[in-house]
Amino acid sequence: MATLLISPARLIKDTAFNGSLDQNLAAPYILVAQDREIWPWLGTDLYDKLKADVEGDTLTGNYLTLVKDYIQPALTHFAFNEILPFLRVRLVNNAVQIMSSEQSTSATASDIKPLQDRAQAIASFYRERMVEYLCHNTGLFPEYSSNTGADLTPRKTNYTGGMNLNNVYTKKQEQFLRDAGLLR
Repeated sequence: MATLLISPARLIKDTAFNGSLDQNLAAPYILVAQDREIWPWLGTDLYDKLKADVEGDTLTGNYLTLVKDYIQPALTHFAFNEILPFLRVRLVNNAVQIMSSEQSTSATASDIKPLQDRAQAIASFYRERMVEYLCHNTGLFPEYSSNTGADLTPRKTNYTGGMNLNNVYTKKQEQFLRDAGLLR
């Protein structure tokens, strides 16, 4: 089994699941969230060190602080976001079924989407805290800047600015756009 930086029990306890989720169902989605949403911001070397420390039960000091105070809150909500769509639909005995009970109605995809959006926003907030912490404490985590070759180099920004709709250009940019026929 892969090394998880949060337990399924923590995911269940710290989210809206409130103890009503099978822990065996949670683990694969924690791993997906961990690999997609945490690893690229830690980089390969730091990510591998943290996993080895968790696996060897040797996580201490600054690394313990990083995991408990910064990574786990973000990962909890990213994993919650990953698992939500799969609660309604399950693969059972080579069939795809919509889960329901006699006392309730299954949520639709449009019912789940606002929950996912909110979980993503919360998780992004916590990941931004993690990135800021790492950027301001790089000396505590030498693995954060030791990636080489095919290793993932940590992303340093959590949010993107999106599209710039402000049409203010420098003289060089303006001339380039005119030459390209994109500006009159």
